[in-house]
Amino acid sequence: MAEQDPASEIARQMSEAMRDWRTIMDQEHQLSVRIGRRTTQIIRFTMVLMVLVCVVMGGLVVVLTRDMGLMTVQIVDMAGYMNTMQANFVTVAARMSEMQETMSRLDGNISPVPQMAQSVGHMSADMGRMSADVGRMATAVDRMSGDLSSMINEMRAINGNMYGMTSNMRHMSRPLDFFPF
Repeated sequence: MAEQDPASEIARQMSEAMRDWRTIMDQEHQLSVRIGRRTTQIIRFTMVLMVLVCVVMGGLVVVLTRDMGLMTVQIVDMAGYMNTMQANFVTVAARMSEMQETMSRLDGNISPVPQMAQSVGHMSADMGRMSADVGRMATAVDRMSGDLSSMINEMRAINGNMYGMTSNMRHMSRPLDFFPF
């Protein structure tokens, strides 16, 4: 075997080292490209999911806002009905008082007949209790009317908050307009 020149041996080894280095650099480049592609896919998938979440949230806010508006209208109608009921209870209470006075006069006129007088007395007492009960009902209806007014104000506040949330959702989704997918 002939002995090789040390310079040519060094050149051969350098050439092999450069070939190996080039192979390693190509593999590193391919790996970087694969990582970049996968990262891009993950980012795209995440952005699509974010857009879907924003769309769903926006839809929910719109539906909830619409339903809150309908509830507000229905509560206002209910408050009107409660006011009408209150007026009717006051009228019934006044009529009960008139009936109680009439029963008292009748009691005075029938006092010679003891059993009738006693029955009319019981009826008069019952009318008095009924009148008091109707008065309490009118007070309860009045309180309910006040509670409904409070609920109406709270529903209006919730409605305003829902409109604010809708606006915020629109602002939150604006950065997504920059993405082409």
